[in-house]
Formats: sequence, structure tokens, C-alpha cells
Amino acid sequence: MGIGRKLLVLWIVASLGWLGLVYFYLRAGGWFPGKWEVLYALRADAGEAPPPASYGLETPLPRPLYEIIRSPAAEKLPVIFQPRGIQGVSAWDNRLNIGQWVPREFPDGSQLWLQPALSEADKRYIAEEFWRQRWSRWRMLLEPWLSSALVPPLALFLVL
Repeated sequence: MGIGRKLLVLWIVASLGWLGLVYFYLRAGGWFPGKWEVLYALRADAGEAPPPASYGLETPLPRPLYEIIRSPAAEKLPVIFQPRGIQGVSAWDNRLNIGQWVPREFPDGSQLWLQPALSEADKRYIAEEFWRQRWSRWRMLLEPWLSSALVPPLALFLVL
């Protein structure tokens, strides 16, 4: 085996190792496919939100949910999703861990955390929108990592 072939094999192994590390970081950190939540559209007359420090794990909503948010299904509102990212020990995560919120699992491995007080029609509408938007969510999550994943192997290829 010539030196050129050995360098090509070295480059392939190093590149695959690097891509594996990037993939492991994204999966282990909870970034991909990820845990997601919905940004609900608030009612115009919802009023001021209480300060975040006043909320504890067992704090109920200050009013019924539909007095605070608009119904996504009834009004056919666009649904916006926000990644939860690396899961830590915030009060939000504790709510999830003690079962106050139950995730909805999807075939791609992503999880959508929905407010338990939502109607079944809203849960279904949001879940359908979540699945329909999967490619744009993936692009949003993976685009920043693309250069981190591809530049080092390409640089190594140019050096070798």
C-alpha cells in the first residue's frame, strides 16, 4: 500500500471519528433530535405575567390556560417551536421529571412537551404542525454545527 493510500485511509478514519464526536455531542447533550416546547400566542387581554421568582414547582397557573393563551387549533394560528437544548435542573425540567408534563414522542426521536391543560384538539393540531415542520427544525439545529463537522476533515484533507 503506497503512502497516498495510507494517508487517504488515515483521513477517512480521522474524519469519521470527528463526525462521530460531533454526533455524540449533539445526541448526548440533548440538542438533536431534541426536546421542544411551544411558544403560545397570548391573548391581548392576558395582562401582566407574575414575576418568575413567584413560581414554584407546584404553582398552578394564575388563571385558566385559555384565559392566557389563544387556541391554536380554533384560530388556525401558526405554531412556533423552541428547542429546550441541554436538559439541566431548572424548575421546568423538574416539572417534566415529576410527570406534570408528559412528552409526545415522534418517529424521529424528538419530543414535544405540551401544556397538560391544552384541549385534545389543540394537542393534535400542535403535534401535526410539529411533525410538518421537522425539516426546518432539523435545519435550524444542524446548520450551526455543519461547519464544525466539515471544516476539520476538509482542512486535514488539504494538509495530507
